[in-house]
Amino acid sequence: MNDAKVLVAGAGRAGTVLLLQVLTDLGLDTGFERSVPVAQQAGLRQVAPESPKAPRIVADPTLPSRLGTLLDVRSFDVEHVIVPIRQLDVAAASRLRAGAYGLALTRVDSPLRPSRATGQRAALGTSLYDLMYTIARFDLPHTFLLFPRFARDWEYLFKRLGFLDPRISPGEWRAALERRRALAQIDERPLQRHERLMTVAGELGSAALVQPWRALERGLHPAWTQLHGRHDNRSDDGLVTVHVASLNTRFATELCIRTMRQFAGRPFRLVVGDCGSTDGSLEMLRSFERRGWLKLEVAPNGRMHAEWLDKWLRDCATRYALFVDSDVEFFQAGWLDQMVRAAQTNDAALVCAQMLPSRARYMHPHTGAKRTLGARPAPWLLLVDVERVRGRVSASFAYVDVADPDAFGGKIGYDVAGAYFAALRDEGLGWVEMPESFRSSFRHFSGLSWRRVLDWRAPLRLRPGQAPRMAVVMAHLWRARALRYGEGNPNGALGVSQMRVGES
Repeated sequence: MNDAKVLVAGAGRAGTVLLLQVLTDLGLDTGFERSVPVAQQAGLRQVAPESPKAPRIVADPTLPSRLGTLLDVRSFDVEHVIVPIRQLDVAAASRLRAGAYGLALTRVDSPLRPSRATGQRAALGTSLYDLMYTIARFDLPHTFLLFPRFARDWEYLFKRLGFLDPRISPGEWRAALERRRALAQIDERPLQRHERLMTVAGELGSAALVQPWRALERGLHPAWTQLHGRHDNRSDDGLVTVHVASLNTRFATELCIRTMRQFAGRPFRLVVGDCGSTDGSLEMLRSFERRGWLKLEVAPNGRMHAEWLDKWLRDCATRYALFVDSDVEFFQAGWLDQMVRAAQTNDAALVCAQMLPSRARYMHPHTGAKRTLGARPAPWLLLVDVERVRGRVSASFAYVDVADPDAFGGKIGYDVAGAYFAALRDEGLGWVEMPESFRSSFRHFSGLSWRRVLDWRAPLRLRPGQAPRMAVVMAHLWRARALRYGEGNPNGALGVSQMRVGES
């Protein structure tokens, strides 16, 4: 487990950048350089708190929603939580002013769950409540820091945070705050009447113009990339093998393969495992294999998803093994390069696109079995550093039940990748979750893998959810074929014949 962390977390718009600048000037370990303003470094040097390279003091705007899950999987010990807090109406007003009164809320430095412009007060309050609940649930030591008081009163700041390093004198705290006080351009006014009208107009404008434009931009982005050059950020240090398991998901699998080749951003080898599909998947995959796009492995008698993952990790001859569900579509250039760089930058043995939180009460929809579900990395997009885990982590990716009299139903269930992740953490190996913005680079359709979507003998209750997703898959696949995604060896995707097995 990492050394204990001091976390700076809150709903945002409460002087966090100023606080980090003062702590950095005092020589505390914040991960920022003293010679460069923190505001200029924040977007470039932000390290996730679960990273093995995280500093002692970590500020992360996503902590209110993520902290509970991070502590569920024992990512690190918490020394203290510092919560900058501001009058709610004023914080909401500050957020709206920074977000063009609703037209650019997604660009504000304190991300919240999707919310309407007129609902910022409630959104900030909910975010802060989530953080308070986690602090209470884990009984974390914490300090509230009132803004703007701490920006104007050095004695208050020293009394609240002097424990961080008792060797730092009160005079040093005073000098550090006074030197940076100009950073605190503080507007403590709640929304004025004309601003409330602008917020309503901004919300209507966002719904009528901004959101449709972004949807159109997302739809046109792949075509624009195709016409105006492709991102290609190849790197020589370490090759990747991508693994995809498929069963009767022909159209989704083809879309997955074409878009991953189009937008990967670095070389990779592709292995696809099929369990004897009868919907034309095998014919499509064999044609791609003949073109040198992939290596096909077939298990005609069937093979569980976790069994594929166990086998592939055991047999992988490259530095990194990436597991992708067959119903994932990629949108943005460089997604694979970003994941590999995250592993390298953070010394992480595992990189996940998303960490799935635990569920205290879960009842299986078919069997009625009751479980508490443990937190786990999402298995639909998961990178493993083979060199770091080989010989150290022997656990399977398979589902595991662990008896626990305090759990719902008396057991904790670890679904695919859950038990493996727990074993990796027990070995002291590091991991990191990709930032939330990374999720805009792909889409996991869900509900298509491992089911015969076009088989109308399937239960009626499955079809309403599957049919719309399948329609989107077909439309996006038509576009991918029309624009010849994946053809011409874009982004350095390696054919089987091009790659030396064992190259790293």
